[in-house]
Amino acid sequence: MPKGIKSSPEFRAQACRQVLEFSRPARHVADDLGINIDTLRAWLKRASDEGAKMADTDESDAEAEIRRLRRELKDRDNELHWARQENEFLKKRRASSQRNNASSAVRNDRWGEAQLSHHSDV
Repeated sequence: MPKGIKSSPEFRAQACRQVLEFSRPARHVADDLGINIDTLRAWLKRASDEGAKMADTDESDAEAEIRRLRRELKDRDNELHWARQENEFLKKRRASSQRNNASSAVRNDRWGEAQLSHHSDV
C-alpha cells in the first residue's frame, strides 16, 4: 500500500483478525496485504488496547451489578430478620394474653379454694 493512503477500518480489522484469530505470522500478513509490518503492529496494539478497554467496561459493569445485588440481598436479610423478631414478639404477647384470660376465669377465695368468677350460683 502506498505511503500516506489511509486504510478503512474494515481492512485494518481484517488484517488484525488474520493475525489474532488465524494465528498467521504478522510479517506474512503484512507482506500479503502490502503494508508495512510496523503499521500492522500498531493496528494490533490498538486492537489489543480497545479490547482491554471493552473488557474493563464489561467487568466494571458486572462488578457494579454484583455490588447492587449484594446491597439488595443485605436489605432483604435485614427485613426478614425484623419480620421474624416481630413474629416472635407477637407469639409471646398472644401466649401471655391467653394466660391472663384463663387466670381471670378462676379466682381463689381467702382460704385458697377456687371459684369461677362469672358463676356465683354453684
